[in-house]
Amino acid sequence: MSAIVTGQVLWDINHNFCQSWDRKSNKQWGSDMVETDLTVQRNNFSREHYSYENNFFRFLPLVRE
Repeated sequence: MSAIVTGQVLWDINHNFCQSWDRKSNKQWGSDMVETDLTVQRNNFSREHYSYENNFFRFLPLVRE
């Protein structure tokens, strides 16, 4: 999905995911170890780090007919 969704909207999606994952009332199923404090880990990134120019498609060659 992150190869298709680019730019600052990707930051917004990631931010919302991290907040939901870190909820205090979030119940984890099973006994698997899960990573916590995702919001804190992502604090070093800002929306500006997610520019449209830094996306997967710029590394693909142009397809020409």
